[in-house]
Amino acid sequence: MGWWRIDTDALAGSRFVVSALAETTAALMALRWRSAGHPGERDWLAARLPAFQEYLAAEPVTAEVLRAALGRQWIADYLTPPPDGRPFEEELESIRATPDAVVRTNLRAASRPAGAALRARGLGPRTAELLEWVWAEAVRPDWERRRRVAEADVLVRTRQLSLGGWSAALSGMRPGMAWPTGTPWCIRARASSPSRTRRRPRRRWSPCSGRCGRGCWCCWRARSPRPSWSR
Repeated sequence: MGWWRIDTDALAGSRFVVSALAETTAALMALRWRSAGHPGERDWLAARLPAFQEYLAAEPVTAEVLRAALGRQWIADYLTPPPDGRPFEEELESIRATPDAVVRTNLRAASRPAGAALRARGLGPRTAELLEWVWAEAVRPDWERRRRVAEADVLVRTRQLSLGGWSAALSGMRPGMAWPTGTPWCIRARASSPSRTRRRPRRRWSPCSGRCGRGCWCCWRARSPRPSWSR
C-alpha cells in the first residue's frame, strides 16, 4: 500500500477541475490497454479499437512512445499536465511544446524505453497528434455526456468537502483509497506504489468517466522528472 503525505498548504490550493484533456488521456489509456472501465464502455471500445490500432500501425514511433509513456507504475509526466479547465486545444499545447529532452527524461522515469522512443525528435508534437486523434474520433462526439458525468462527480465531492473536509472528499475516490481521520496521510490503492511527501504544489483533481472513472486523477507540477500523475 503506497502513501502520500500532503500538507495543509498543498490542500489549501487544491481544487476539482473538469478537463477534456484528462478525459481524452483516459480514453487513450483504455484504447491502449484494450480495457473498458465499466460495462457501458465496452461497445465504445469495440467500435473504436480497430481504427486506433490502424493509427498506431501507421505510426510505429508514436506507438513506441505511447508504450513507454504508459509505464507499469507511473505515467510519464509530460503526458498529464495539471488540468485547468481550458478548451481541449489550449490544454494540449503544453504537451505539444514539451522539449524532446524533457520527454525522454519522463519516459525513462515511467519505464525503460529503448530504440525509436529515445532517438526520435518531435516527441511532444507526436504525442499531441495522437491525443488530437483520440479526441476527434473517440471523445468529442460524446463529450457533452462525459462532461455532465464529470460535473456531477465534482458537485458530489465538493459537497463532501464542505461537510467533512478533504478526508471525506477524497476517501473512496477509488477502491482501496482512504484518508485516515486525524492524520496527514492519504492512502493510495496501488500496492507497489512508493510513499511520497507532497508540499506546496497545488493539486488538481479531475474526474474521468471512462477507464479512470473509478477515481479522479491528481496532478501537480513536479520539481523533478518523476511523473506527477496518479490513478
